[in-house]
Amino acid sequence: MFGDSQRLRPGAALTSETLQKTVAEIAPLIGILTSAYNSAQAWRAVVQSGYSLYYDNRAKLDILPGDAQAAAEAIITLLERRLANESVNAARNTAVLAAKIAGLFADLGTATNTALGLANSAAALIQEVASIGLDYSEMKSGNKLLENPSQIDLQIFKACPILGCYILIGSDTSSVLNFFVADIGLPNWMDRIELMKRGPAWTA
Repeated sequence: MFGDSQRLRPGAALTSETLQKTVAEIAPLIGILTSAYNSAQAWRAVVQSGYSLYYDNRAKLDILPGDAQAAAEAIITLLERRLANESVNAARNTAVLAAKIAGLFADLGTATNTALGLANSAAALIQEVASIGLDYSEMKSGNKLLENPSQIDLQIFKACPILGCYILIGSDTSSVLNFFVADIGLPNWMDRIELMKRGPAWTA
């Protein structure tokens, strides 16, 4: 009655069922491993940002007061903002990892992992949109101030901190670094200046 292609094959059905069960069992583990990797990478970024902030706060002491100092302060503001953003990101990923592990032991299944992943992605998107919105707002403020060059003062770095990067990158070493004139000519004085130049935030 049935052709060869229409005959029931218990072996194929068994394999299909076994595969489905295997996938169902492995999927939560894959989700946990992925979350663990994301969490580790996020905390690594936090450590790197913390080190950059610490180093640049020290390097700021070698920068001339006035425009250069204000520009350095603006860059540190950006670094602090990045550290805070990455700390939130790391905490969120760690919380998701903990929830997935708890769900695995509670046998909540793949659906729970999927829901947690979607919630984490949504939170990350909201965080990213908020960051972009802040950058856009500061960009508009900076552009507005740049329309009147004669009225530009140190406040421009507070309105648009990213401009601090431009002044430090575009300035000569002697216009940015704070060193004693009395040191000029002493042994290794140029080496000291080069070391100071590598230290401040505009090289990051």
